[in-house]
Amino acid sequence: MASAFAFSSISSAKLRAAARSAKASPSATAPLNNAARPQAYNPAPPDAFDSSSATVTTDKTDYQPGETVVLSGSGWLVGENVLITLRQEPNVHGDATLSAVADENGDILNKEYATTKDDLGTSYTVTATGQSSGRTASVNFTDGGIFSYNPNTTTLTIQTGPSAASDQFTQNITSPGGNGSFQASPQVVSVPATTPIPASWLSFNPSSRNFSTGPAQNPSADIRSWVVTATVPANSTPGTYVADIQAKPNSASVNVGVGQGTRLTLTVLPPAPVDNTPPTTSLSAQDSNGNAHNGVNFTNANKVTITLSATDLGSPSSGVAETIYKVDNAAPKTYTGPFDIAAEGLSVITYFSRDNAGNQESPSHTFTVRIDKTAPVVVAVRDTAANSNGWNNTDVVASYNASDRLSGLNASSPATGSHVFNTEGAGQSHTFTVTDKAGNSNSASVSNVNIDKTPPVITITTPASNGSYVLNSIVAANFSTSDALSGLDASTQTSTTPQGSNISTAPVGSKSFTVSVSDKAGNPATQTNNYNVTYAPAGGACGGSGHIILQPINVDGSSVFKKGSTVPAKFRVFDANCNSVGTAGVVTGFVLMYVGSASNTLVNEVVDSTTPDTVFRWSPTDQQWIFNINTKNLSVGQKYIYRITLNDSSYIDFAFSLK
Repeated sequence: MASAFAFSSISSAKLRAAARSAKASPSATAPLNNAARPQAYNPAPPDAFDSSSATVTTDKTDYQPGETVVLSGSGWLVGENVLITLRQEPNVHGDATLSAVADENGDILNKEYATTKDDLGTSYTVTATGQSSGRTASVNFTDGGIFSYNPNTTTLTIQTGPSAASDQFTQNITSPGGNGSFQASPQVVSVPATTPIPASWLSFNPSSRNFSTGPAQNPSADIRSWVVTATVPANSTPGTYVADIQAKPNSASVNVGVGQGTRLTLTVLPPAPVDNTPPTTSLSAQDSNGNAHNGVNFTNANKVTITLSATDLGSPSSGVAETIYKVDNAAPKTYTGPFDIAAEGLSVITYFSRDNAGNQESPSHTFTVRIDKTAPVVVAVRDTAANSNGWNNTDVVASYNASDRLSGLNASSPATGSHVFNTEGAGQSHTFTVTDKAGNSNSASVSNVNIDKTPPVITITTPASNGSYVLNSIVAANFSTSDALSGLDASTQTSTTPQGSNISTAPVGSKSFTVSVSDKAGNPATQTNNYNVTYAPAGGACGGSGHIILQPINVDGSSVFKKGSTVPAKFRVFDANCNSVGTAGVVTGFVLMYVGSASNTLVNEVVDSTTPDTVFRWSPTDQQWIFNINTKNLSVGQKYIYRITLNDSSYIDFAFSLK
């Protein structure tokens, strides 16, 4: 425990002023060796008076530099001149001689002497001698013990133990100011009839101080202090110890008075019971969602409130002195109550407690606050790109990428996931939702997914599938296309002949008509109708002379020719406009099929070449085909059946007999 002491003094300025005043007034300060003396008179015989009844006194026993010494006395003869001598030790400037005349009561009074700064620290002997009575008297005083202590007592209480213990106080000292200076250091002085404080138990900071001397003019100008530390060694004997702590000039040339100083009473208590058990600190954490925080899992709360609680279970228990904590690398703090952690991420709290015996938990405890208030980042992408029309004709795969920089993603929310759109339809969407381990969720969607897997529908009315059309007939193409989802991509539609235009009806033979189109999803569709182009059929068309055998061979097979004669087989084929067709290639076959009755075996014997020549030719004049059949090698009495095959896959059968 530290004690501060107040003080008071006469300022050095006032001291110097008093000194100057004393020097300026001979009547007040000058020695009276040269002063006028009173007229002598015949004293009474010495034995007629009681010299012990005469006195001389001072108003103070100690004076500061510049103060006036008030000398008084009694027991002197009325009207007697009393010679007063002031002798210094050490002798600074010689003896001073004063005088006083006893009044009607035998009392004397003199106020002519004042001390100066040069007298500081000296001792005076005052001797008064009655010039008539011969009576003498003396008195002593001093000039300024320079130190003053106020108050001058303090008490410290220290408990001994296995190690040294200490306490301290501040000793304030006042010294009058002045023109000179000296250095002083503290000293320990034993007090009689007490157990002294060993000097080794006391230390002083600083070890010395500078002081001024001279008349006191500014009491606050020369205030000094020492911090006095009392250290009781380990296991010291309990009891009460006393010492005076004084200021002592370090130089022997400074002759100053020394005051009593500060009387220190030091009480040493017996050792306290030893507590060797450190306290125990527990921690509880509660997040702002009202849930306990275990420090292992992340929370998405705005903050976590930390409460520390320490108990000291030692026997004896010195009690918990303090609990210290820090967060991450911040400066340690003394725990005074619950505190909040609001920063995202990991915040490591290190904490321990210390009891009043100095026992400290080791190692320190740690607790990690895990806060994640930020939702995961999730980005949805469409892995299967749509075409330029915004459609797909296959399954569409969508996926997402997710990440979380703090707690990480929940196991149910992997960093890559996908969804397959496998049904047809427009404007489809799917939302991916991911959650982190702290419970924060975020979503991303893939939308406007258009799937059309069905090709367009093509309907061809004309030409009809496997239909038959007469050569060079006028037949308009007739078809339709449609798509129920994405719609037709008109730019992709093609057809053998545009809608409403005439299809191909020349030359004869097999033909096809194709329509192709794609929808906006890119599904292609193609429809082909195969049809045939033929010559005009036999019948009443074109005068009834088309597509049958002509004279001289009867259509009904009743013709009979002479063996060895040449039989001309004549026929015509017409287009839709009744034009007789004589283009090369019209006839593709001419064979003898049967000989004899209809039940006879098929001969299928080639009669002649179908290459036009003099035997087989086209007659532009008659607009007909002519085959000259040589019958020299045939037999009479037989019916010969022939087949002429045309390049439209049709044929003309005819028969005749020989005689």
